[in-house]
Amino acid sequence: MWQKIWTNYSYTIILFIFSILTCATIVLYNNANHDKQYVTIKVEQGDSLWSISEKYNGKYSMSKKQFIKWVETKNRLAANQLTAGKEIIIPIKAEDENIQLASD
Repeated sequence: MWQKIWTNYSYTIILFIFSILTCATIVLYNNANHDKQYVTIKVEQGDSLWSISEKYNGKYSMSKKQFIKWVETKNRLAANQLTAGKEIIIPIKAEDENIQLASD
């Protein structure tokens, strides 16, 4: 039975598998590049998500509550799970931060 299916539909099966692999590659590539467009910071002793949102206030276009929720979700953090030395992604475009630093 399998041999008959393979004989009749081998090109279709190969094309289907190739399409799935191509889609998976595109999705993985886009996710990797998506993280690079945001700023990564190192958490310092005494930092909280609230203090980080205060520090970068005006560089993001959301409320502080949304900022904190975004950071928790993107970095898979539970409340109060921030530790010094940990690197986290924050919702500030890397290009915007580079422009800001260049003007200092």
